[in-house]
Amino acid sequence: MDKEKVSSELLQQIFKRSSRRLVTLAVEGEEELLSIIHRKAEAMQDAGKDKLVVTFTHQIKVDFTKGQQTDTLGGNIKVALVIDGTLDDPAQGELFGEEEEELD
Repeated sequence: MDKEKVSSELLQQIFKRSSRRLVTLAVEGEEELLSIIHRKAEAMQDAGKDKLVVTFTHQIKVDFTKGQQTDTLGGNIKVALVIDGTLDDPAQGELFGEEEEELD
């Protein structure tokens, strides 16, 4: 497809279609989406945490050459172990009270 054929109108059409498809995907996939939320809630409860956050993504893939659009809705229940800290200025030594611990 020539770049001249990719117009503002075509772009708006893509996003309007994608908005309708997002709703359709959410309705048709409601059982699976609820399952994702429930599994995450159970994992959080088992870990003794009360903050429930699930990331849902909506991806729009457009192949302008073939004139095809693919919309994808997904959910994510990744578990991450995180420790936040700051980097000390090597010239200043340790500033923030975090001491290095040796692992056995």
